[in-house]
Amino acid sequence: MLTHDLETNGIVYCDVGLDLTAVPFEEVPLLPLFSRMLMETGTSTKDRVALSRTIGAKTGGLGVSFQVSPRSGGAPHYQVGDPDDVTALFLVRGKATLERTPELFGLMKEVLSDSNLSDRQRAVEMLKETVARMQGAMARNGHAYCNQRIGAHLSLPNYVNELTSGVAYYSTVNELLLQAQSDDEMTGWPSLHRRLLAIRTALLSGRQGSLVNLTSDGASLATLNETHLPGFLASLPGTVGGVVKPRWGGGARLDSSGGAEGYAVSTQVNYVGMGAQLYDQGEPVSGSTAVIGSFLRTGYLWEKVRVMGGAYGAMCSFGRSSGSLSMLSYRDPNLSDTLEVYGAAGKALIEASHEITDEDLELAIIGTIGSMDSPSSMQGKGFMSLQRWLADEPAAARQTFRDQVINTSRSDLCAFGERLDQRLGAGAPTLKVIVGSQAAFDSSQVPGLVVKPGF
Repeated sequence: MLTHDLETNGIVYCDVGLDLTAVPFEEVPLLPLFSRMLMETGTSTKDRVALSRTIGAKTGGLGVSFQVSPRSGGAPHYQVGDPDDVTALFLVRGKATLERTPELFGLMKEVLSDSNLSDRQRAVEMLKETVARMQGAMARNGHAYCNQRIGAHLSLPNYVNELTSGVAYYSTVNELLLQAQSDDEMTGWPSLHRRLLAIRTALLSGRQGSLVNLTSDGASLATLNETHLPGFLASLPGTVGGVVKPRWGGGARLDSSGGAEGYAVSTQVNYVGMGAQLYDQGEPVSGSTAVIGSFLRTGYLWEKVRVMGGAYGAMCSFGRSSGSLSMLSYRDPNLSDTLEVYGAAGKALIEASHEITDEDLELAIIGTIGSMDSPSSMQGKGFMSLQRWLADEPAAARQTFRDQVINTSRSDLCAFGERLDQRLGAGAPTLKVIVGSQAAFDSSQVPGLVVKPGF
């Protein structure tokens, strides 16, 4: 159990985490449907309307989610970790006043153990809603799907995101809808229902990996420890505290040998993404990367892709835990030209390192520090502490990273540019994912591009 003594005005914020790796990896794509059914189908004593009203009347809110996060390994600085060394949790999060915590704890347990997973009609409705929501989403937010797809080649957490909300998930949802509408004992709803029940059984039968994260003021935490909390902890599955090694095995991700994927949608613009692994496992990642990423977004990419190329937006995403970088464009009239801009980014950074003024570098540093120091609520602070504990991220690493941000120099830009040119430059085995029109694909000159229908 983790506790955080913060001034919350008598509000108790509670996060219950169950070991997600108890669920077989092949069932991960079912987690979005399973999560919704826990909250939206009611229980044996309450229909879904009554459950929603009870949660609203007795608590400040209750919800479920799941997360798969990389671990840093506890080094005194940030470094690229093992892509398979993750913490995977199924989370039930809620809040209530101290007096209402018994009701909150009771509702948490009820949602986890007694939700009506046999509501076939509601399952069909949820799957239809998901299909309808995703249809056309690629044409509106193609850059997000590009980024997910690139990341899925490089690490387990990103692969899970792809399986539960990306391109791969769209195919899964359509298959699940057909199953839910079928009466076949082996391939229809009876089989799907058994799989949902098996997920719940796996989550509730785990003996290790469960945890509770509480955020409240000291007096409320003391009262909870003396009254309601022991009984609640005793009712949870397994041993509270500690995180076990994942049971999913290693290497779960898309093939990362490089390539180009295209998804044709009904649009007149494109979303162009390219990425690669910049840092290898065990390499330290300096805080200067945050400054350089900001410099790329607001400088080079903005000028080349947005101003000169005519795209509505351009961005880059760098994961300090995964060591991977992706560059993305939003509503872009170009395709091949944008990929050339990405490939030239490393040389442009090297050149910029010789030309950037002290003032421009200082502004980039200030902007980066400002984004790191955004305010947070008491609930947000308690949950962030949980995330840092799960990631094995010590305070020393955060301070080192901050110092490196402040001390970013021209030599850092040059070194990053050289690395970028090596990993994303001409001839490098980069990953390219593009969402665009069929006409744009027909006129493109992207070697090895495989075009598939989008959604």
